[in-house]
Amino acid sequence: ALSFLLLAIYIVRGTYRRATDRAILLASTLSSIWLGIVCAQPFGVEIPFIVRYPMELVRTAAWFGVLYAILGIRFMPKSSLGRHNLYASIGIITLLSIMITLTLYQQVTGIQVVSGSDMLVMQIVVSLIGLLLLEQIWRNAALFSRSGIKYLTIAVATIFIFDFVMYSDALLFKHLSGGLWDARGAVNALITPLLAVTMFNSRRQPI
Repeated sequence: ALSFLLLAIYIVRGTYRRATDRAILLASTLSSIWLGIVCAQPFGVEIPFIVRYPMELVRTAAWFGVLYAILGIRFMPKSSLGRHNLYASIGIITLLSIMITLTLYQQVTGIQVVSGSDMLVMQIVVSLIGLLLLEQIWRNAALFSRSGIKYLTIAVATIFIFDFVMYSDALLFKHLSGGLWDARGAVNALITPLLAVTMFNSRRQPI
């Protein structure tokens, strides 16, 4: 949590005004809050699931915002985006909104609308969409600009790959792996140096 908070402070203190800079700032801030919630649990601070999981989805949405900013797509859909970009933006917003709404509804009412396996499948789909967007970013980037996004690409890919592995494992074995869950916070924290290098390099080579 502290690593993402320090990254957010570093971005705020710098002269970063581009859409990608603002998107990374928002994603770092939300990741710091989410990691704070995750790290609080081992110390006996029980955060309700109705807070933890929606916060995770909001943090995931913020990282999609980073990918969209790199692609030049506004996260909130507008008709001026063009048909394909509009569908891409609407699709992930709709999926994440459905997941958040289902979680809140089920936790508040106690009525199970979808099974845990269905939620895991949706989580896996979210991770796959993130990886597909990363592949599109890397494939469409000019050779000279790839050096400016390679660390960011590795960092965000790590988030989505780890989530894909963890939730696929949970779907296969019908429960979350304690080892993968415990390692998740550390893995997310370890990517912050890559993001910091990206922000430092963006001064001379904008993303």
